Amino acid sequence: MPRFYLVDLESIECATPRSQFNVQRIDDLAHNLIETGSLLQPLVLEATGPESYRIISGEEGYYAGMRASEINAEIEMVDAFVIEADKVEAANAQIRLMSGSMTSAPTDSALTGSALTDSALTDSAPINSAPINNDVLQLLNARISNLETRHDQDIRDLKVSYQKDIDYLQNKVANIEGHMSSKLKPLDMFNQLSEVDLFKALKKAGIPGKTLENLTKNIINARKTSPFDSFTDVVSRTDKLGDKTMLKIIDTWSGF
Repeated sequence: MPRFYLVDLESIECATPRSQFNVQRIDDLAHNLIETGSLLQPLVLEATGPESYRIISGEEGYYAGMRASEINAEIEMVDAFVIEADKVEAANAQIRLMSGSMTSAPTDSALTGSALTDSALTDSAPINSAPINNDVLQLLNARISNLETRHDQDIRDLKVSYQKDIDYLQNKVANIEGHMSSKLKPLDMFNQLSEVDLFKALKKAGIPGKTLENLTKNIINARKTSPFDSFTDVVSRTDKLGDKTMLKIIDTWSGF
């Protein structure tokens, strides 16, 4: 089904040149768009990419939007219905039918009615047209508000869904990392833990304050040359790491 959006003007492609439209009419529409804040007759667009669209109907409204953007830089988006690719042909047919009904030839009764005097038309037109126009505007505004509400709800639903997916993946990664860390042997931990994780592991082994920071850096620097092949190798190549401290670390890490 068609969806109602606010679409970035820069993402819309229009095949009909601007020169085919009346300049003054475009300018008038642009100022009206700025005043009302929206197009009461939204564009009808076909999505040609993730953030690109082609105009099916509403070229004049598009150029009014572009002109409004030139006048007021805050105008960057226009109201539009986005049609799915498989519904474009049906949308075009509907547009043609609606256009045809608006431009169809007058009936005999209509021709007869046109013979009314100018004074009669002058007297009756204002009385009937104002309420009708107000009703139409109210219906359009209600329709647009409803579509905007549904659009906002769709966005909120997507955000909730995406956040759930992100939370699930983060928990999954955390579980995998925790599982991998718990399976490491003490010697492997000296060789494979990141600096942050090594710092945390040494802290759990009771290495205090400044000694903890220095020892972490010394181990990281020592293993850059080559991996440790034994605990004796760790002690001999790591500055300020003695046998007693090593035994304390091994004892703690063996219980992880």
